[in-house]
Amino acid sequence: MTANHVLRRADVPTAGRALGIELPESVRSAADVPALHWRWTVALGAGLISIEGGRAVAAPALAGWQSASPDELLELWARGFAAALTGLFDGEEASEELEIGRLALTVLAGKPVPTRAELPRAISHAIIHAGYELYQTFTRGFGVRDPAEVTLELLAAFGAITDAPVRRITPLGRWALSVIGTRGVSLLGSSDDAEEDGTYQLKIVLQHVRPACWRRVLMPASATLGDLHEVIQIAFAWDGDHLHGFTVGRRQYGDPYFDFEYDEHGITLAAAFARARKPITYTYDFGDDWRHEITLEKVVEPTPAATLPICMDGRGDAPVEDCGDDELAWIAFDKAGINTRLAQLGSGAGGRSTTS
Repeated sequence: MTANHVLRRADVPTAGRALGIELPESVRSAADVPALHWRWTVALGAGLISIEGGRAVAAPALAGWQSASPDELLELWARGFAAALTGLFDGEEASEELEIGRLALTVLAGKPVPTRAELPRAISHAIIHAGYELYQTFTRGFGVRDPAEVTLELLAAFGAITDAPVRRITPLGRWALSVIGTRGVSLLGSSDDAEEDGTYQLKIVLQHVRPACWRRVLMPASATLGDLHEVIQIAFAWDGDHLHGFTVGRRQYGDPYFDFEYDEHGITLAAAFARARKPITYTYDFGDDWRHEITLEKVVEPTPAATLPICMDGRGDAPVEDCGDDELAWIAFDKAGINTRLAQLGSGAGGRSTTS
C-alpha cells in the first residue's frame, strides 16, 4: 500500500483482472480507475479489509458478512457509503464530503421534489448556501462534468435514490440521511481505530530553505499533535520561545492558552491524518514563519528494542532561531544528538516503547 492506503501502481493490473475491470492503457495510481478505486474505498470503509504494516489483509467483517444480521449489514453499508462520499470529493476534511451527501439527500427528501432538470441545480444551490468553502470542495476535480450529477450517480449506485430518469429518495436513502446527520465522521472510524497502536513514519520538511532540510521520525499513532510539537522542536533545534500551530484540513490546532480553537493535545496523530486530506503543516514563530510540511509516509512494523519517538534519518542544517535573513546561521544535522534529546522526553510521546 501507499502511505494514503491506496494500491501501489504495480498492483493495479492484478487487482483489475481479479475484479474483471477494464483498465486504461496508462495508470498513474489506483485512483485513476474509478471502478476499482470505489470498490477499494468501500471495502476499507466498511471494514472488509484493513491495512497492517503497509499491506492489505482480510478484516473480520469479510468472513462474517454473509451471516450478518440486518442491523450489521446496514452498519457495513453505512460505513462503505460514507467512505465512498469522502473518496468522491477532494476536500480538506472528511466532514465536508459527508455534508455534501447529506445536503443532496435533504433536497431529495423535500416536498415537492425538484423536477429532472431542476434537481441538479437545487442541489448546487443548497451547497452554495451552506458556504463558499463547501461549494469549492463540491466543484473541484470534475472538469466539465456537473458535480451534482456525479453525486446523484453515486447515490443511485448505493440505492439511496432511484436511478435515472426519475430520481426519488428510497427508504434506504432516508435512513442514510438520518445516520449521516447523527453520526457524521464517526462513520469513518473503523479503519482508523485499528491503527491507534501502530507506528507512523513521518517526514517533516522545513519549507523554503535551501539546501533542503528535513527529518524522518517514528512516532506512535496514539501520540498527540502536542507530542509532535515537542519532537519537531528537538529535531530542528528550535528553542520553543515562540508561538506555534498545526493546520489539519481547515482546523488550526495549538495551545488553547493562546486562543487556539482546537487543542493540540486533544487529537492523536491517527485522528489528525485521518481527518487531513493533505499533509499537515506546522508553523513555528509567526514572525519568521518557519513552516513545516508533515507527511505520513507509511505505517511500519515496530522494532522490538526501539523506544519512540526516534529520528531515523534527515538531511540539511536547520537555521538558528531569530538569526535574521541578513545573517543566517545554521545548526548541523546531528542524528545522535537528536535521539539523545528525544529519549529524554520522559513519559510523554518519547517515553512510549513499541513493545508496551
